[in-house]
Amino acid sequence: MAAEQVDLASVPFATFIANRKQGGDPASYSFVLRGYVHHWLGTVWAEYDRVGLTDIVEAKESPRPPGRQGATGHEG
Repeated sequence: MAAEQVDLASVPFATFIANRKQGGDPASYSFVLRGYVHHWLGTVWAEYDRVGLTDIVEAKESPRPPGRQGATGHEG
């Protein structure tokens, strides 16, 4: 139900938690639902940290050394 309310509000999770509308104006979202979203989002961030998501993304974004072939056998 909390995710549905965030979707209906058409705002990011953090904006919903902050009790703000799209334009930044104060909103009147349910305190309980904002608490659920806050807890869920905290759990998600903690899991990202646990698995090292930032390191994984940075590794994929770093360019390959010149002359090294990728998985397809073609120059990267």
